[in-house]
Amino acid sequence: MKHIETDGQLPLTTFRKISLGNWRHPRDPQTYAEVELNIEPALLFLKAQQQDRPLSITHLITKILCDCFVRQPDMNSVILRGKLYRRKEISAFISTLLKHKKGADLSGFSIRNIGQLSLHEVADICESEVKRLRRGDDLEFHALDKNMSRIPMSLVTPLFRVLDFFKYTLNMATTTPGMQPDRFGSVIITNIGALGLKSAFTPLTPVARTPFLATVGKPFEGVVAADGIPTVQQRIKIGFTFDHRHIDGFHGAKMLRHFAKVFESPEKYSEIFTASTHHKGGMEP
Repeated sequence: MKHIETDGQLPLTTFRKISLGNWRHPRDPQTYAEVELNIEPALLFLKAQQQDRPLSITHLITKILCDCFVRQPDMNSVILRGKLYRRKEISAFISTLLKHKKGADLSGFSIRNIGQLSLHEVADICESEVKRLRRGDDLEFHALDKNMSRIPMSLVTPLFRVLDFFKYTLNMATTTPGMQPDRFGSVIITNIGALGLKSAFTPLTPVARTPFLATVGKPFEGVVAADGIPTVQQRIKIGFTFDHRHIDGFHGAKMLRHFAKVFESPEKYSEIFTASTHHKGGMEP
């Protein structure tokens, strides 16, 4: 008698195959948090700032997270050989849903040195990269997809352990297609609202060594008390997953408070959304 009855083996997309090869049974330091915020000031700010193309909540969140790292630079770290090192640049990976003959799959693109980019420059990069991915011009992803289709499932886990050793123990860049140096960077941002979800918590991926992940939910109408009067307001839930080895609850709470403050009053922090964000001021306690 089988412990679990099954009904046939499922086909594996590239992302699913990588996931099975990376994750083991839960024994990890992941911590989750969620903030529910008023999205109306952010939408008004983006509308006032937009020029020849619309600006999105994802663009805004990318710049706010960059400011969080600037103000608390020890959060922008990576673990190498069991020790914490501060990253030289602040970068983000924006995940993107792709559809092809195998089914829906995940890819994405990196935005490097975000502090040196304005809000509009972040939007320009996002627009051009999303178009490139959806045209099928991501040569690195296609090379990765092709190589993964040739690798037996039994070798996926050993392969990623070898890559992990070279990349994070020896800190050596590999030439594996689709695995360019530090592809995922400081934080991964994924828009789950595109899937119709208001909120979700997403796990960190071991292959990335990125200690932060932010999920952007679908905006919704919520009832809040304004001067004691129930008021309908546009709201949004943003989820955070972070590696407890990099940051403790006290510093994480400071980051979330700063994030919420800027998100709900972006017009008061307009300097964050310009280029060359080099200030080193700390967050308020």
